[in-house]
Amino acid sequence: MRPSRVVPLTRQVPSCLHLSSSLHPPLTQQHRPSLSLPNPTPPPFHIHTHTRRAFSTDAAAAAAAAEGGKAGKKKRKKKGAAAAAAEGEMQQAAGEGEGAAAAAAGAMDQQQAEMPLTRYAVDVSSLHRGADEAVSDVRGIAREVATLSSGTLQQVLRQLVEEKTVDQDLWKALTGVDRASPERTLDDFFIMLEACRLKGYRDVDLIAALSDQLTPQLLHCSKATLLEYAEVYSLLGLLHEPVCLAIANALNQHITTGASLSVGECLTALRLMALQRCRQTPLVDNLWQAVVDKGELRGGDAVDLLYWHAYLTKATPDVIDTLQGCILREMDSLDLPQLSSYVMSLLLAEADVHDDPDVRAKAMHNMQTALERMCDGIFERESDRWASSKDDVLLHRRLLLIRSALRYLHRDTYEQLPDRVRQALRRVHRIELPRKPTKKIAFVEKLSMALTKLRIAHHKYATRGPLTFDILERDRKLVWECATVDRFYLSTFDKIATARLNERLTKAMGYRVARTNHWQWGRMKAKRSRIEYARMARYYALRDRREFEEYEGWTIPYLHYLHKKAKSVHHEGYFYNYIPMGHFKY
Repeated sequence: MRPSRVVPLTRQVPSCLHLSSSLHPPLTQQHRPSLSLPNPTPPPFHIHTHTRRAFSTDAAAAAAAAEGGKAGKKKRKKKGAAAAAAEGEMQQAAGEGEGAAAAAAGAMDQQQAEMPLTRYAVDVSSLHRGADEAVSDVRGIAREVATLSSGTLQQVLRQLVEEKTVDQDLWKALTGVDRASPERTLDDFFIMLEACRLKGYRDVDLIAALSDQLTPQLLHCSKATLLEYAEVYSLLGLLHEPVCLAIANALNQHITTGASLSVGECLTALRLMALQRCRQTPLVDNLWQAVVDKGELRGGDAVDLLYWHAYLTKATPDVIDTLQGCILREMDSLDLPQLSSYVMSLLLAEADVHDDPDVRAKAMHNMQTALERMCDGIFERESDRWASSKDDVLLHRRLLLIRSALRYLHRDTYEQLPDRVRQALRRVHRIELPRKPTKKIAFVEKLSMALTKLRIAHHKYATRGPLTFDILERDRKLVWECATVDRFYLSTFDKIATARLNERLTKAMGYRVARTNHWQWGRMKAKRSRIEYARMARYYALRDRREFEEYEGWTIPYLHYLHKKAKSVHHEGYFYNYIPMGHFKY
């Protein structure tokens, strides 16, 4: 079917249509139909009707409003009378309430006058003490201060450091005694340090600032006061060189002027020197001379003296022989912790590897004798008791360290031990104690990040037996040691005795050690230089067979000055004992 053709509108009209249109004339006006459109305006009557209705509605509303107004006036008059009566009653009650409030305020003022209010967020009512419960000694006051919250203790410590005052109201609430002056005294330092120790509060910045202010006052203190501060700093567990040196110099001055020290006082001072890693003062030698002048020693005191001398690497053959004689005479009276300390002292003093064969043989024989005496104490101790206290946990770790040292450093001696001794040590090894989460160290985290950039798989804080490595590689037997400042003696580059024993044991277990010293790591500011340092230290630890421990400069990343990486590496030649590679003598 053909589609119909569409005719455009512009096409001309045929002539026939014109003819037809001519037959019909156009319509005129009279022939057109009329169209009626609606008028948009309403008729007049609609408007008037609507207006009249609106007017009538307004009039009705006005009339209703007038009537309502008259009724409202009557109601308001009645309500006004009732409101006036109620207001009078309220005023009367308010007068009575004001009298009661005034009486309550007077009672509260009297109560506040009796009980002091402090500037801290402390419930004073729970701390208030009467005259019969007053605390006067400094250790008792320190125990009361330790009962405060950590936030309040921080505020008190900050006030003591910055304002150099003590709040008198809080002092009275804690001790029950009025304080003469808010100015701090020498006893206030001891009270705050002892309270921090009892509370376990470790704000290093505030305690360091307090110690800096305490240091000048220690030079003129008595011997008893110095020993008290030595004890509290030993138990506090924080390293502070100025305080340690001030106490050592003041005690040494007392000794040189003729003051005598008992064995217990010598042990207190020696323990402070050991825990603060301070061995270069003449106090250690003077303390040993004071102990020798006392004559006979008890077995427990001899063990402690030998342990702290070995910790300071001051255990010479003469010191070892003198103290071993006292220990062997009273070995039957020593308990398990003391016997383990004696064996550990011989390992720390490196008497087992001494150059003199007589000293070495005697040390190994005495060590075997002490191990045989320890068996009964190990078998009698229950499994739950190993984790009952912090000292028991340390004893368990010490025994594990002794067993590992015998197995890896002296395998022949370990195999010659009686079966009962090896069974006792194996029993200690099989006891698993709950482990606490290891605290993160910033040094270890930064070195781990550098190894991650080098795409080296590793584990942080890995544990192998009694040892906890900073970083242990996954695919190679390589241990990364982050040698922080607490692993060296004060103002020296010599490692402490425990760190050296751990390194000996680590190498005996078949691991290579890549040591990263804190004084080198801290001087490298650029991240790229630290990455290159780690790369070269790993190369030296794995590939270089020479003894590079004697040359500190060998562990420094070496880059040629024309190398393209030298521009992006912060490299300084001001390291301690730095020797360029080209200046070594082979």
